[in-house]
Amino acid sequence: MSHGAESPVYRMPLDAMSERFNHDRRQAEENSMQSDTKFLHIPARPLTPEQQETLRQALAEEESASAGDGPASFAGGEISKFWPPGKVLRVYFMGGSKRSQKRLMKAAQTWAALANIQFVESTDRKSEVRISFFETGGIWAMRGNEALGLAKADPTANCAGYDAWSVENVDGSALMLFGTILGLAYEWDNPNRNIPWDKAEIYADLKPQGWTMQQVEQVFITKPNATGTNFTAFDPKSIMCSPIPENWTLGTYSTQWNNTLSDLDKQIIAKIYPR
Repeated sequence: MSHGAESPVYRMPLDAMSERFNHDRRQAEENSMQSDTKFLHIPARPLTPEQQETLRQALAEEESASAGDGPASFAGGEISKFWPPGKVLRVYFMGGSKRSQKRLMKAAQTWAALANIQFVESTDRKSEVRISFFETGGIWAMRGNEALGLAKADPTANCAGYDAWSVENVDGSALMLFGTILGLAYEWDNPNRNIPWDKAEIYADLKPQGWTMQQVEQVFITKPNATGTNFTAFDPKSIMCSPIPENWTLGTYSTQWNNTLSDLDKQIIAKIYPR
């Protein structure tokens, strides 16, 4: 056995070790979130005819209450999904940890700082925004004022997994959630995109959550009509660009996970809700 001088042992500084650990944890979470459909951001299921009628009545009541100054609800036979500028949206939490609730409100205020819209936390169970935390319910939100079409006892958004995630991933997911609540569409819905969807795989993953093949066709396969809409060029950096599982597409198509608003996100929300 040699008794010579020992070779120096490199020890990573504690702050570097902590950063490496947090990076690896976030990466593992993102991989899990992208491979497990219950942690993916998915569109809410389309409103039923009965819920659509409830929505129409609710919007008509709002327009009447505002003496005709409400949103252009029925233009062209379509219901605008955006709230009227200046609207105060109450947020009621149907569970969840204090940390998750705090991060969600932080995301809401990030959007509100860029637009003429307000979010306030509320204990009113009939609030416009009602967020649940069912672990088997996926991550989704009703798009804009479509939330008014649901029964007042039902959640208008769900946040599976939030209580166990890192702050960074909760913040990114919460920003996307509130973008949807404000009426923004997923980049999946952009008529300028060209995503090679695998309909059978999507249906297999979403069927346990109550989706029908018709709903998969309506939400994923059918491209929206770009006429008369405000769609921009496809923005892969948008917070509304939800990760797409590779098995949901043909070939190796996928999208990245974004945790911050893009410049285009900021421009669009300011235009939709002008001060």
